[in-house]
Order: sequence, then C-alpha cells, then structure tokens
Amino acid sequence: MNFIKIITISCRFLLECATVIGIFSGIFIKHNLLSKIIFAVIAILIFLVWSRYGAPHSPQALTGVAKLILEIIVYTIGGSCWIIIFGKTTGSIYSAIAVIDLILMYLLKIEQL
Repeated sequence: MNFIKIITISCRFLLECATVIGIFSGIFIKHNLLSKIIFAVIAILIFLVWSRYGAPHSPQALTGVAKLILEIIVYTIGGSCWIIIFGKTTGSIYSAIAVIDLILMYLLKIEQL
C-alpha cells in the first residue's frame, strides 16, 4: 500500500473519531440544556449508524453509492455541528478535510478494501 493511501486511511479514522467526539463535546461547551441534549443524541445516533453501516468490517456495511450517501450525510451533519460548536473557521477546516478525504478515498479506490 502506498504512502498516500496510508495517510488517507489514517485521516479517515481520525475524522470518524473527531466527528463523534467533536459533536459530543457540545454537551460540555454549550450552556443551553436543549443544545446539550441535541448534541448528545446526534453523537450517539452517528456512532450507532456508522458502527453498523459505515464500519468496513461490519456485517451490514454499505458499499457503493449507499456508502457514499451515508458518508456525505454524516460529514455534513458533522460539519454543521462543528460550525455551531466551535465556530465558522474550525467547522470549515473540518469540512474541508472531510471533503478532501472523501474525494481521495474514492479516487484511490480505498472504499473497496
């Protein structure tokens, strides 16, 4: 496996972790009780859905277009939450990394591994 694929896969793993942890941190950063509950529910739902349908070794793992749609939905929700929690700059950086990683995953055909 070449160096770019290793970096892309590593970035993907970190992005998956950062998505859930970042959204979950909204519980501690936001002061409004409703916001705390919403971020907790979103983080838990993303964790459950991703572990069932997005994880590569899951028996129910999606492939092809269905997986791409799941990734777009998860990273769009993640980017939106990051903007709300951490601000426009940090959320935009998260979103840019997610888009670049998603493009590289499909250009390098890593999603088939």
